[in-house]
Amino acid sequence: MLILYALLVPGSLAKTDDLGRARVLYLGNTVLTSIMSADPTVQAYPVPAYLFGMKEEDVHRFLRTYMPRTYAGLVDSNDVIYVGDSGVKSYTLAWLGWMSGGVVEAGMGFVMSGGSESFGGRGNDPSWGDSSVGEVMGVTCNHVVSDSGFFKPFRLVVQRADDALMSSLPFETAPRFHYLNMEVFPKIGSVLLATANLPDNNPAAVVMEAGRGRSLSFMPYITDPNPSVVPFSGWEFYVDFIPNLMLYGAQAPLPTDYMAAHALRRKINGYSELREMALEVLSFAEKLGANIMDAQARIASADGQLAEAKGLYIRKELVACAELLDQAVAGLEDAGALAIKAKDTAFLWIYIIEWLAVTCTLMITGAVVWELMVRRAMLREAATTRAIHSASR
Repeated sequence: MLILYALLVPGSLAKTDDLGRARVLYLGNTVLTSIMSADPTVQAYPVPAYLFGMKEEDVHRFLRTYMPRTYAGLVDSNDVIYVGDSGVKSYTLAWLGWMSGGVVEAGMGFVMSGGSESFGGRGNDPSWGDSSVGEVMGVTCNHVVSDSGFFKPFRLVVQRADDALMSSLPFETAPRFHYLNMEVFPKIGSVLLATANLPDNNPAAVVMEAGRGRSLSFMPYITDPNPSVVPFSGWEFYVDFIPNLMLYGAQAPLPTDYMAAHALRRKINGYSELREMALEVLSFAEKLGANIMDAQARIASADGQLAEAKGLYIRKELVACAELLDQAVAGLEDAGALAIKAKDTAFLWIYIIEWLAVTCTLMITGAVVWELMVRRAMLREAATTRAIHSASR
């Protein structure tokens, strides 16, 4: 077991692109895409395939459209396969074979998190364990008729504090989870990383070496960033945990200074939200006919600084990255202020034009009323006259 665990330490086996980014084929409930994007070393390619929240024909349509066309296309363009609550019956036998082959032969990472369609499935959803993908998973999965018993509050208990993932964040401060796939059991040769603080100490995180790749089974449900549904998603380090899962699956190094990485990820995530707000104001101002060229130029400049900052993050130049991110955020705030100013200017001209229109209408109406009503009353009525013929006639 110790020899196996040593092989799980990130190093030369890391599968990333030339820039050191882990490219994630994200299958299932894809609401975590923006959170993954908060880390420049993670590139997410979402494919919605979530039977619980989508029509079956829509799931098949998305998979036909966005799944790689060949095995080479899968392994050359992706480093990690992440299944976030997606049913195995949605995938063809060829796709499932490519996934397992990509892990064993090409060194891809495979990550699955909890959910009704994950692991053993429920009801009409078959078990992932019965597919070829089950061969590369670190747990055996039992199918259940109903998963109602899986809804239990619990916290994560770290079992391997020396593991890169388990030591990457202070999990002792994490809030509760609300759902756990319980009918799973670690395979011989796997490593139990964490358990749930439930009476049966159910496995919560299991990792296994599968050929050249790494397979991580994380049984709690995490694919909902709403803390009212998943209390764990309200954790301060939730924005760090999600990309860390992907990097760990790719066998790439995790941030050594988690607080510094956390601050930068929060800034990048905040930049995206601020940019969206600025673009909404710009769109509204443009509809009013406002001049938004200055604001657009500021946003383009800030986007350039963000791209450069992401490059610095990938190269681990965190201090320079933080400084450039601050400049990008400041530029975006200036763009937002310019957008609001453009909107206010447009509204001012609208008000002026409306005031002039109303005032001119009142003046014209007043002049007409004066001529027809007031001035007419000052004139005397003319008497009727007739022509007087000459006596000579």
